[in-house]
Amino acid sequence: MRYRYQNPGARSRVQLGSGTSLSINHYCTVVPSVNASTLPTFWFEADAAHGVTDFLGVQSILAEVHGRNSCSYDPPNFGFSSRLPSSEPLDLNVVFNPLVAALERTDERKILVGWGAGGENVLRHATQNPETTEGVVLLDVSPNGIEWLDQKRSKNLTMEDTNALAKLDLRGRVSLTQIILGIGLPWGLLPVVIPANSTGYFDQSLYPRHHAQSLKEDMWAMQYYSLRDMLSDPFSPNLSELVVPAGVPVYMLASFVAGTDEASSAFYRDEKVRLGETVAGGELARAVTWWV
Repeated sequence: MRYRYQNPGARSRVQLGSGTSLSINHYCTVVPSVNASTLPTFWFEADAAHGVTDFLGVQSILAEVHGRNSCSYDPPNFGFSSRLPSSEPLDLNVVFNPLVAALERTDERKILVGWGAGGENVLRHATQNPETTEGVVLLDVSPNGIEWLDQKRSKNLTMEDTNALAKLDLRGRVSLTQIILGIGLPWGLLPVVIPANSTGYFDQSLYPRHHAQSLKEDMWAMQYYSLRDMLSDPFSPNLSELVVPAGVPVYMLASFVAGTDEASSAFYRDEKVRLGETVAGGELARAVTWWV
């Protein structure tokens, strides 16, 4: 399958701690203002299935409206970054520090922003870089396996039953991913299976480029191996154990509505707040900002 969309970022060679060299795509804004040079840079991180095209909108607002610089990147196997070799462990946390070093921004003051599963990344990187981390922002970050914990609550399940339910669900996802890799991609059916939906995407003109990332084989291969890896422990890692260094403020923004009904939404909200307060060492820097 060919992709006609131009890379919005730039690719840099990054050497991992193992010695493996990867090409990582990144997008950093350059705002020629006093604020941009004296205030910390926002660094956005997500999971294995999201990257630069997810953050273009918010990065443009930060630059054009607030005069603030920011960076994002495509993880291995996603967007315009290269594949993670099979010899490497399935750990996307190993990319950030080498990328920052390759861009010669190691000493740059940063605010680390983690969206969804990217919350694990920024919590780990805040601990690894306490001298340069001036804040952590959690965007809709939940405890791992919250969808199954919600069913545990609603169905009054034991943890053993919940774990079995989670593994059954994951096996179904693995099977679906195998179908996508074995039939959907080779037969060109993915645009039908995953139709474009630009609702809420900013700006709309960039959405086709964003949607194209979900049609790539490399991304689905990473999904397959990630799901298989989760089968050993669907609730790992326990994000509550990733407490940020003392003095690093933690902020949280999250969706008010989640799950299947109001009781489910309330459970999600409580768990998100509990997680945020725990990793912050007891208290968030300010009250959670909720969006509907």
